[in-house]
Amino acid sequence: MLIILGSIPTAIIGFTIYKLTDNYNFGIKAVGGFFLITSIFLFLVDRFQFNMRKQGNLLKRSEGIGVLDALFIGSAQGVAVFPGISRSGFTVGSAILRKIDPKDAAKFSFLLSIPAIGGAFLLEFIHKNMTFEGKFLVPMFISFIVGYAAIHIFIKILTSKRLIYFTLYLLIISIISLLFL
Repeated sequence: MLIILGSIPTAIIGFTIYKLTDNYNFGIKAVGGFFLITSIFLFLVDRFQFNMRKQGNLLKRSEGIGVLDALFIGSAQGVAVFPGISRSGFTVGSAILRKIDPKDAAKFSFLLSIPAIGGAFLLEFIHKNMTFEGKFLVPMFISFIVGYAAIHIFIKILTSKRLIYFTLYLLIISIISLLFL
């Protein structure tokens, strides 16, 4: 139920942004700006985690993911339709800001991605009058496997307290995109 609930704000926000930017071609500088936004957001999440640990507070909540959490995380996923905004970074980061354990946050993020990515694919499929061919199955399967592996790597980064390195990577990419490309 929480995946369905979290998918509602994703669909509303994502579809609205999609319609508003449908004919807009995002250049490399815009993508660099969105990388910068992701970097700043993840830096703030990293500092939040650090402060929680410093105070001796655990991120794990006994009640798990609730209705407001699902809506908040789903809203973050909707914003991630912009190129350069990390979907998993925004959803997991939003969950951490809600004091959800990083492992639970990453699992929920992965499950929440399935209807969002499927819906985005269907929207593009219909919008571009494409016909379904078997050649779509292999890339979809590879994307699923890579996404699943990326979530496991992301969990290790989150639990090893190394989110700052990913933040720095995004910051460097954004600076290169904004200044040199």
